[in-house]
Amino acid sequence: MEPIVFWQQGIADGEAKLALIKEWWQGLTGKDVLWQQRPIPEDNDLNKVNWELQKFDEEFVPLKTELRGITLYWQRPTDTAERNLTPAALRLDRQALTLDIMPDSTRNYFVRVTSKEPTYQLIRLVYPRIEFNGNSLVFKDEATMTAVEVELTPEQLEQIVTDLQK
Repeated sequence: MEPIVFWQQGIADGEAKLALIKEWWQGLTGKDVLWQQRPIPEDNDLNKVNWELQKFDEEFVPLKTELRGITLYWQRPTDTAERNLTPAALRLDRQALTLDIMPDSTRNYFVRVTSKEPTYQLIRLVYPRIEFNGNSLVFKDEATMTAVEVELTPEQLEQIVTDLQK
């Protein structure tokens, strides 16, 4: 899994990248986020941006986060209506838990949304083949050629056996 997902209209694998960003963005509903807006440096080097907390930075728990088309939607607890932002580009850093949003409406500032809580990527396997491999369970999905190996402690294995016998 790539730690950085960059999306811009017309790039290779754009739909797949946008789908990953959509999953992350929609996972922010009900989680603590930090919303920061900064001017883009004249040389466009975003690595020079100061991300220390500033006066207008805002921390809140969004009631709803959605991506419809390419537009990001969210609603703060204090808002009566949802807000939206259409990006020219998006950069998701899965390790830092940040999404940089370059708005389509203006090219002189951008927004960084930081998740204060981890957002897990869901891997959905439909009717996988299950194998035991020592202390591991291996789930194999032939349709997607995906295998997920989960290493378990002896206590966890015992719990699974107990639960299956119920």
